[in-house]
Amino acid sequence: MAAALTRLTRAYNPEADYPPFPDDAFYGPRLRQLVVLRLRILRAQAKFKVGPPGADEGPGRRNLAAELHRRAGDGDARAAAWIEHYDRLREAAATT
Repeated sequence: MAAALTRLTRAYNPEADYPPFPDDAFYGPRLRQLVVLRLRILRAQAKFKVGPPGADEGPGRRNLAAELHRRAGDGDARAAAWIEHYDRLREAAATT
């Protein structure tokens, strides 16, 4: 487990200078209670929150939608469309 934690910190934070996790009298028993798993992602589903009700985040959301259109990654156009749809609903509600 100590080796797995050391590999993770080096892989995801390579610029940091962490010492190896010690498998000593203090950490050893605790580390041996943990389990390392490797997961294979079969499907992903994301949920986006575009802001709390009443918050004035229109410009930020519009910038996000524009950036998603520019990036044009998988699902970006659909996410941008939802953000723009939500903005239109809020604008319509504000004028009534």
